[in-house]
Amino acid sequence: MVIIFQNRQVREYLLENGKVYTYRKGLETRKQLGRDWATDRRCGKKIADVDIKAVSSISRENILEALRQSDEDGPFYKQSGLGTVETWIQTIKDLNRGEIPESGWLYRVTGVFSLTMTLFGDFFELPEGYRRRVMGSSRNGGTIHA
Repeated sequence: MVIIFQNRQVREYLLENGKVYTYRKGLETRKQLGRDWATDRRCGKKIADVDIKAVSSISRENILEALRQSDEDGPFYKQSGLGTVETWIQTIKDLNRGEIPESGWLYRVTGVFSLTMTLFGDFFELPEGYRRRVMGSSRNGGTIHA
């Protein structure tokens, strides 16, 4: 079962930072937690493999408190890709006919990224943020696992 990130800011935050907190409406958690994949729209192509964990149940009454929770990297709203609690709530309303749903869930979605490149010659570039670990000699054609 796929998780869809239609909002460009949220999607880019996940891809750039490797983790994003997201709100999804509904009384129960997603059927698929753990390893899954993400896309930007229904029937879209995979943009990343992800790991999904349910963080907490949210009601209309406790949504402000829930979005202000923190982990070791700071408040969830700052890790939502939307920057502020107010922007996050407005985005939730925009996706739900102008209202905050009665109930929902907060999820932590972590990217499971892997990139393998084969080297030929002396030069290579990786996207910013990837750690470089060279296996073999670049002169003879090595492989980078990032």
